[in-house]
Amino acid sequence: MKVNQLYQFDQALCQNDTLILGIDEVGRGCWAGPLVVCGVILKPEYYNEQINDSKQLSASSRAKLFHEIIENCIAYQIVELNSETVDRYGPKQTTIMGMKKIVKSLGKRQIKILIDYEHFAFRNYNITGIVHGDQVSYAIAAASIIAKHYRDDLLIAADEKYQGYGFKNHKGYGTKQHWMALKKWGPIQGFHRYSYRPIQKILDSSFHQGKDF
Repeated sequence: MKVNQLYQFDQALCQNDTLILGIDEVGRGCWAGPLVVCGVILKPEYYNEQINDSKQLSASSRAKLFHEIIENCIAYQIVELNSETVDRYGPKQTTIMGMKKIVKSLGKRQIKILIDYEHFAFRNYNITGIVHGDQVSYAIAAASIIAKHYRDDLLIAADEKYQGYGFKNHKGYGTKQHWMALKKWGPIQGFHRYSYRPIQKILDSSFHQGKDF
């Protein structure tokens, strides 16, 4: 779907001055770091043809758009859910928890709420789940950009604290560099997701019980 079609998709829903709250998450599949959920309500007149699924944009483009989108929001919210929460509830329920928190905070009844992928009912809110929503909806794509840039910055900072793991490069995702660091150093307590199979495999196959910084 072309970028301008994302905007047109949302505009078709904005009848009778209805505003749209777009919500997306980042970091669901990561081995380490928080899962981040973002919700945005954009000004109706705001348009930038570069807004697209955050995964399709360079880091520099996301950084530029991050600040521009925030400046053109009526409201936005970012929710961080740590690895221990993901381990306790699982990535799906953790994502929904974050989304519900944003809906409760920003989702007034007259607002149309579009969320990426998930489908759930919450009170009497007008919620629509869209598969690959960040490739379909302008507001969801904008939320994905904010969430991705925000989370990447957290992992770059984590690289300074947890040296040797390469977080600034892989941002907590499963890569060869990340795997080799885990084999050498073991997982970081409270930062790696112990419920995920690769981390369990490291713990089960070696003396590592988790590194405590």
